[in-house]
Amino acid sequence: MIVIGSGPNGLVAANTLARRGFKVLVVEANARRAGGALGTEALTLPGFRHDVGGGFFPFGRSSPAFAALDLPAAGVEWLYARYESCHPAVDGTFAVIGRGDALETAPFGSARDADTFRALARFHAGVERDLLPALLGPFPSVGPLLRVGLGPLLKIAGMFLRSTRGLSSRLFETEAARRVLPGLGLHVDVGPDDLFGAGLAYMLAVTATTGGYGFPKGGAQSVTDAMVARLAERGGEVRLGARVTRVIVRGGRAAGLVDFDLAGPGTRLLDVYNTAMHWVPLRDPVDLWETWRGVDQAARLRVLAEGYRLDVAGREALVDLGIRRADVTWRRMKAAAEHLGGGWARMWSEGVGDQIRRREAWLTEHRDELTAALL
Repeated sequence: MIVIGSGPNGLVAANTLARRGFKVLVVEANARRAGGALGTEALTLPGFRHDVGGGFFPFGRSSPAFAALDLPAAGVEWLYARYESCHPAVDGTFAVIGRGDALETAPFGSARDADTFRALARFHAGVERDLLPALLGPFPSVGPLLRVGLGPLLKIAGMFLRSTRGLSSRLFETEAARRVLPGLGLHVDVGPDDLFGAGLAYMLAVTATTGGYGFPKGGAQSVTDAMVARLAERGGEVRLGARVTRVIVRGGRAAGLVDFDLAGPGTRLLDVYNTAMHWVPLRDPVDLWETWRGVDQAARLRVLAEGYRLDVAGREALVDLGIRRADVTWRRMKAAAEHLGGGWARMWSEGVGDQIRRREAWLTEHRDELTAALL
């Protein structure tokens, strides 16, 4: 299975597939690091590292997907401030969301509003175990919804159907408290008067009182690195510097990717070869995934050529192109490992260069057999 993009969603999907026994390859356009928006880079002064996307992590501990990966055991250490979130105004008023003991003392506009918010937090704590899988798990989430119960579901639905301004005005009496939900909603692009927008803001507010707004020590990249490590434990791989420019679809299903294995703009025949290299796959059988051992590579190569409607000249030239391409790829990979380091150096140290040379030797040895299958 191939996953395009190594952001948090891509890595969660890859880990889910790997847990179910699939061999997974994640392709990532960034040549320096995995993670997409969930990353950290040295951008300014020496010794300083900056998150380049995700800045706060409201579901870092409570997300069912993250919980299944047990990220703390993979090296993620969550750090917390005394309070989770503060919402001040120029007039000096403010409301604060606390977690644990801080929930009981955090000011929230007025004593009445603080009591109202603490009651909401206690209500959420009582249903969160089933509510989060119902909202964040695969649909339909019938089991978790039934466990939440009809009464709590009706109460939650009554809040979710409102705008953030409408729900805040209904719940709280002070302007300080009424700023909290609309302010949190803006973090997820929900305007104060957007109908049905209160649900996201409500969940951000109440989950701050349970899982909290933790920050990963060392920056967001530590979360990505932990997910990559979990994937590697299950035999998955993340390939950096692999930019996908086209997905080939056959019969309504993805059948191949084009131009992502060190390939830049090129010919149609090069597109076919790059696709064949991973779909057939064109490699020494010792490097095939265990579940693919014994596959008829020559027959699959012919199917791909027919799907592309490759002409005779292209079929005659395809294997020779692959042999030349393997040599070029080996040289580029070696140079990238030496000069760029990072993921390139890691892949080289793990033997990708040897694998490319084995592919070159295998294509050379079976050149006539593969070409005959194409004609």
